[in-house]
Formats: sequence, C-alpha cells, structure tokens
Amino acid sequence: MAWRGLQNTYVIIEWSTASELDTAGFNLYRSDKLDSEYILINSNLIPASSDPLTGGEYSYKDSDVIPGQTYFYELEDLEFNGGVNRYGPIEIAAVSGGKIELVLAIGLAGMGILILSVVRSRKLTKANDKY
Repeated sequence: MAWRGLQNTYVIIEWSTASELDTAGFNLYRSDKLDSEYILINSNLIPASSDPLTGGEYSYKDSDVIPGQTYFYELEDLEFNGGVNRYGPIEIAAVSGGKIELVLAIGLAGMGILILSVVRSRKLTKANDKY
C-alpha cells in the first residue's frame, strides 16, 4: 500500500442576492495579498438568477488553494448595460483538517449580497482512500 500526502483543500464561496435588476452575472477574483492584483478564477460568467425580483443563491468551489495560505476574494457583478460593481474583499485562510475550519460571512449593503465562505479540507493518507 503506497502512502501519499495529497491535500484536498478547497474554499467554497457562497452568496445570495435580494434582487438582481439588470444583472447579467458574476465573476470571482482571488489574490494572495490584500493589495495585489486579483485574478479571475471562474472560467465562465456565473449567470444571474432567472427571476431578477427575488434574486438567487450561488456557490463556487475554489480548488486551487494551498493549505496554510491566506486568500482574498472579490465578487464582481456585471450589468447588462455594461456597469460593473465589485464587492469585498473577504479574507480566508485555507487550513488543513478533516472538518469545516472557517465560516466567514459579510453582508454587503446596496445590492443585498451576502457572501459566505467555507473552507473545507481533508488529507488523504493512503493510496486507496476516497473522498
């Protein structure tokens, strides 16, 4: 039986909106420093809710994280008329463990966006472990 040290660490960013009038969709950006460049992490625009009056609930799993590293995330709201709004940043430390390690919630006024971020991780120790 071969041993390996694979880290299955990821960050889940969840947000909800109260309404999304004129919203085309969302992008998520990540940086490893608060004042550094933020990089787009979603490959496609996250589409807005089909009902702009009631808003929606969203979730994105960021698997490109390293245990022990602190990350900063910003949420971008793209409007059909070309307008762009950025929210955040929120700070999250990706930590190893076998359970939920951190829950961070920030209420953003104006658009009524709530961002919930959950860091989950699990270390696989044997080659035949599953996750």
